[in-house]
Amino acid sequence: MPFGGLTVPASAGAGSVVLPGPQLRTGWYGSPLGEVDTVVLTPGAMFAVPFPVNRAVTIDRLGLEVTGTGASTVVRLGLYSNADDNPDALLLDAGTINGATAAFQEITVDHDLDVGRVWLAACAQGSNNVTVRAVRYIASAGLPSSGYAPYSSYALRQGGTSTLGAFPASAPTFNDVRASAPRVLVRVA
Repeated sequence: MPFGGLTVPASAGAGSVVLPGPQLRTGWYGSPLGEVDTVVLTPGAMFAVPFPVNRAVTIDRLGLEVTGTGASTVVRLGLYSNADDNPDALLLDAGTINGATAAFQEITVDHDLDVGRVWLAACAQGSNNVTVRAVRYIASAGLPSSGYAPYSSYALRQGGTSTLGAFPASAPTFNDVRASAPRVLVRVA
């Protein structure tokens, strides 16, 4: 996966910082840093992973690989906007993939992303845990490790309440940070 240096496009406002990340040409992209792992999704607990968008693009797919199945369970995928380095407003509820089928699965979407940061969201829904392909944060990868929760531990996880059905219009409270998170992929058209 190609990665570029820090770029601040002309469309970014004064004082804007765009994270280093993939240059987002046509193809599949995921969370920009980390090593391949797996993570267990507990029904109702949403994960959100920051994703830098270095140029305005249209995405046409969201995907995730299920590696350990859960009967009667689906995995909902979506995107949230960013506000103060946290997930904010729902941008896209893409729907669900089948948690009972071990395979890479994708959902067709048609969504424009502007320069900045979005949050890739995944949540198992149903009656059983599902194991999915994940990315694990690596401290030596060049991201800050000093108290900036979304990066020092890599991903946010909702705990204490459950997300059932469609994703809420506003991001739920994320009260847990994790080193590993679902590797939700986006495909740039």
